[in-house]
Amino acid sequence: MEQSGRKITHSDKILQALRKIREGNFERIAYFAGLTESQVWKRLSELETAGMIRKTGKTAVLSSGDRGVIWQVVEVPSKTIQQNLFQ
Repeated sequence: MEQSGRKITHSDKILQALRKIREGNFERIAYFAGLTESQVWKRLSELETAGMIRKTGKTAVLSSGDRGVIWQVVEVPSKTIQQNLFQ
């Protein structure tokens, strides 16, 4: 699948899922993004560093019984996003 002439990445799918569900832990994001939990987990810190997502300050119980961070999208101009990702 392509978006604007480029391949849709795992990060794109994560952002699309978060926009749809508004917020979620890595398990919920993976479900809605159609990715494995590992694929999502690996990219959350990258997306946070790029300023594209942030922790809400809330947690939720994961399938393991542990508590996990709830994430949400940070809406910023796409030029800023591109600069952060490709620095």
